[in-house]
Amino acid sequence: MAISLSSRQQLVLRHVVIDAEGWVQHAEAKFGTEIATTMLQQKVARHEADYDAKVAAGSYKDRLDREIDAENMDSERTKLQAIKDAR
Repeated sequence: MAISLSSRQQLVLRHVVIDAEGWVQHAEAKFGTEIATTMLQQKVARHEADYDAKVAAGSYKDRLDREIDAENMDSERTKLQAIKDAR
């Protein structure tokens, strides 16, 4: 039996993992539906207050968007350092 994520679970899980559906599929394959469901509920409960606070603060970005921004900052940092080194 495959675990179906509610929209709330999906949003909170995407706050902390890049691929929410992949995380659930992996947990279910490795531990079985019952344990994976418990793990999902615990993970959502552990992170939902932080998710709610970040959304309320505005300009919310999920984990994937934050990773993309970090990647871009690293590439920009490299470019800026090259400009600085060329001085």
